Amino acid sequence: MRFRNVDQNGDWVFGKGRNSYLRGNEALMMNIKTRLLSFLNDCFFDTEAGIDWWNLLGEKDQKSILASVQRVVLRSSNVKKIVDMQYNLNRYTRK
Repeated sequence: MRFRNVDQNGDWVFGKGRNSYLRGNEALMMNIKTRLLSFLNDCFFDTEAGIDWWNLLGEKDQKSILASVQRVVLRSSNVKKIVDMQYNLNRYTRK
């Protein structure tokens, strides 16, 4: 798997030839990260991609968010299963 790298601002990296791309586990992780940050219906050629963040972030029950995250991760290339999943919600920084 090969995936274009992004900088700390979330912009694609260009101008470094093959070094602009990630490979192996780094590529897999970057692919999953960008898919998790995508909003549902944001991609014109795949309207089912992404997470319905607009509706999920207001919910008190976080099971829907976790189910959506699992769905996106499991539909990512080269992912066979999720062995363990943990999250930490900081209500003060909203991260």
